[in-house]
Amino acid sequence: MTAPGALELLISLEQQIIDPATRHSPHVFASILADDFLEFTASGQVYQKESVISALTAENVGAWAEMSNDGFELRPLAEGVVLLTYCHLRRREGVADARSLRSSIWKLVGDRWQLVFHQGTPTCAE
Repeated sequence: MTAPGALELLISLEQQIIDPATRHSPHVFASILADDFLEFTASGQVYQKESVISALTAENVGAWAEMSNDGFELRPLAEGVVLLTYCHLRRREGVADARSLRSSIWKLVGDRWQLVFHQGTPTCAE
């Protein structure tokens, strides 16, 4: 069973990940990502916690793109473990240039949710 309000909380955490105000904060990501975090990116890269934090810290803020997520669905996998799926859209200069389907596995660790796995799959769907 998933705790009431889990969907809203996890959506908020996913939104922090793409928010320019927090995206480049190693402290934010250190608290959101589990120590054994693994990511398969839409471009085919594989990242662990430290490599994600390093990549985001080094990201060129001037090349920032507007990002948005929608269509969130939550599926319980086990006690304290959920799969969150959604669609991601990236825009540069107001023009959509990348869409992907996203899946995140979140685990309740103590009293907070941590991201343990994330994958982006490119799509043409609108």
